[in-house]
Amino acid sequence: MERVVLIGAGGFGECWREPLESVSDQLTVIGIVDPDPEARSGGRRHYGLGPDAAVAELEDELSAWKPTIVIDSSPFPHRSGNVGKAFAAGADVLAAKPLGVSLEQARHMVTAAASARRELVVAQQMRYFPCFLALRDLITGGRLGRLRAVRIRMALDGRGWEPGTHWRLGLEQPLLHEAGIHHFDLMRWVLSSELTLGSLVSWNPPWSPFTGDATVTGLLRTAENVPVVYEATFAPAEDAEGVRFDSGWEIVTDQATVRVDNGGLFLDGRPVEGVAVQDEPVPLEVLNTSLLHTWLTCRQQGTSPPFTGEDNLRSMALLDRALELAGAGT
Repeated sequence: MERVVLIGAGGFGECWREPLESVSDQLTVIGIVDPDPEARSGGRRHYGLGPDAAVAELEDELSAWKPTIVIDSSPFPHRSGNVGKAFAAGADVLAAKPLGVSLEQARHMVTAAASARRELVVAQQMRYFPCFLALRDLITGGRLGRLRAVRIRMALDGRGWEPGTHWRLGLEQPLLHEAGIHHFDLMRWVLSSELTLGSLVSWNPPWSPFTGDATVTGLLRTAENVPVVYEATFAPAEDAEGVRFDSGWEIVTDQATVRVDNGGLFLDGRPVEGVAVQDEPVPLEVLNTSLLHTWLTCRQQGTSPPFTGEDNLRSMALLDRALELAGAGT
């Protein structure tokens, strides 16, 4: 039985409850860390922990608890410190995205994992939306022919979970750090190609609740020189039509046009069997469960999962370039 410590028990951290319950024969939560008293209290009740197993901040607890796995769902500015403490305690880490505040910091964590002979994986759970799994299969299976152009849109209220909204509202680039890293990772994975980011601008609409830029437009190209137009906002106008995360993809190939629309996949306007439109997006708990099961299976087989820290550096490199371009435009 592997021993798990969860850092960040409220907000997004609650989305690990069902996944962890689904593998309770393999993992047991033995400690939680969260600065919010209500999150600690709720986590203690849910996991059946005593008062000594829930702390506001990490000091020497990891060494005392002796976890084999640390799940870090804290805000990304805390990632590097938490990961370093986990490695020092002999634990492997499943980290939320983004992996760090910068590409340099992410590289340092990946290097530290190798030096400590520990595993570092990143929870890019958006890969497990059924529509994106099916779209990747169509592309990698060669059923669509040569890609010609890609457009990806999102228009979604980005204030996120409580607790956690306050720190997101104050981010300098909330869209890029919270959604852009997911999109960049999905582009690489779904299109099965490494990309370069040629241009990007960011701005903040006057009606936005965010302090920093909540809207971006960028142009990327795949390794095969296919253009990818990226348009996303965390602050859509009140009368604007929303575009969910599992929607807004359009891919033109020399044989077909493929769309992702509200969780459904359409090939030349016809629904793809088994990938129907969903009234609501697949819950994060379900996506996290798929990712966690994949990781545990790989651990049992002694193989690397597709979402290693090293792989994530390529997604982080796109985020780093986007942040550079966004900063140059201010």
